[in-house]
Amino acid sequence: EQLRAKGIDMLLVVIPAKPEVYPDKLSAAAPEGGRPYVTPYTRKLLLELGEVGVESVDLLPTFLEARDGGDEPFYMPLDTHWSNTAVRLAAKLIGDRVKQYPWYARACPKPIAYTTQEATSSRTGDLRGMLPDSEKLRYRPMKLSAQQVLRPDGKPYEDDLDSPIVMLGDSFCGVFHFEDCQHAGLSAHLAKEIGMPVDLIMAHGSGPLIRGQLARRGAEAVAKKKLVIWTVVSRDLYNYRGV
Repeated sequence: EQLRAKGIDMLLVVIPAKPEVYPDKLSAAAPEGGRPYVTPYTRKLLLELGEVGVESVDLLPTFLEARDGGDEPFYMPLDTHWSNTAVRLAAKLIGDRVKQYPWYARACPKPIAYTTQEATSSRTGDLRGMLPDSEKLRYRPMKLSAQQVLRPDGKPYEDDLDSPIVMLGDSFCGVFHFEDCQHAGLSAHLAKEIGMPVDLIMAHGSGPLIRGQLARRGAEAVAKKKLVIWTVVSRDLYNYRGV
């Protein structure tokens, strides 16, 4: 309501948690093909939000349909975070919606032709980090690959504080972007999809509360935005340690 009063659109993006996409890895009683959903109240929440005018991009249905169609799982084996494959698919789904806003053509009259290059890195994984020291040695660091987004001049993509589009998020926006392969995260691939850079406000573990960082920039800075993309991991809707 606060954003609407300022003429700013808001798009809620609920990022599925790993067990929602792969419930069959946890229990033989899990529904086949991910249906019915293992978290029905998340779907109920999105429906209720839509009824009062809060638009969302629900990634879960597409993730469930596509999860077995590629060479890479949608989540890292030793980590709760998503993989490069899932990041790029999410960016496409979000980008498809962004390009439908009436103001998009004016904000991006000449889309930037971003390119990508393959990059690799290693990561021990947060799941491995939760194990006792005696068990950690059983799991070697993961070898990761991603597509770094490059500007037309060949330099790595960088988020733009002055962009009319701001993305809010936690570590799901940070993986592959500020760590691991770098310049290959959600905001980078969204920029590639829509042909323009985006502004990113990211803090680890701060998905539901990250909105405060945008507000603290001040009314003048907020007023320059056309769209707020608020990404929240689904588990934080019902099990967030910060509130």
